Amino acid sequence: ITDALVWKSLNEAVATVTQNGVVTPIDSGTVTLKATAKDGSGVYAEKTSGQTEWVAGLHLVQDAVA
Repeated sequence: ITDALVWKSLNEAVATVTQNGVVTPIDSGTVTLKATAKDGSGVYAEKTSGQTEWVAGLHLVQDAVA
């Protein structure tokens, strides 16, 4: 599924995300992770979470786009 998505962290001071969907925590705080379909459909999903919740949020983003 990661080949079909563009991943983005909307707060890279808190966490970054690679184009494979791997999230790296940087600091405490709130982060929004966004996955957008590469097919031009405009379909996207995002999840905003505190740093301690980001792993669960990442799975929700993948499920929402799939």
